[in-house]
Amino acid sequence: MRLLENFKIQKKYIAFFALVPLMGITALVDTSCPVCDGSGFVYSNPEMEFVTITGIESTELPVTRDACGMFIIYNFEIKLSVENSGPDTATGWLLMHLIDFKDGQLIDRQYTVIEIPGNESWTITYRISFQAGHDEPHRTEVQPKLLKGEVPCETCSGTGGISINTWPIVNALKDDFQALQYEPKPWAPPTWPVDDEG
Repeated sequence: MRLLENFKIQKKYIAFFALVPLMGITALVDTSCPVCDGSGFVYSNPEMEFVTITGIESTELPVTRDACGMFIIYNFEIKLSVENSGPDTATGWLLMHLIDFKDGQLIDRQYTVIEIPGNESWTITYRISFQAGHDEPHRTEVQPKLLKGEVPCETCSGTGGISINTWPIVNALKDDFQALQYEPKPWAPPTWPVDDEG
């Protein structure tokens, strides 16, 4: 009789010992990301085909040293003149390259969002931060590129897959995760040193 009572007490732990391995297994199994539909990329609107860059003016702001001078952050104010010759509002991505103009080396790149109504010409001001491993101010320039295709999805880090145990949360908040893709974010230094080659 006591053996049966002990067995009933042990039943309370069955849920724990069943759920913990199940959560571990589902963390290792991937399914397609609901934000990018498994492609690993988010796409600009087709209206971006009508958008062109007509001019750029950049001002280098004071350099910021981070992590005891290990990382140099170049801050730029960029005035970008763009024109949308199409009839509809275009929302898409710009890729900003930080170039060492003395040797043509790519130092860093940052994505930012662009939105412009149809049949309009605008000048848009961006404040963007780039990371570099060498401290040589006034030797760099910013070169923008309109992305008319795809940009890596931040939710799945461009892999197209997320773990099964995170899928219900991401799927329920899909609209919020998609909106986060379109929010420009300040540069944050990596947790370990990176190669200066870009």
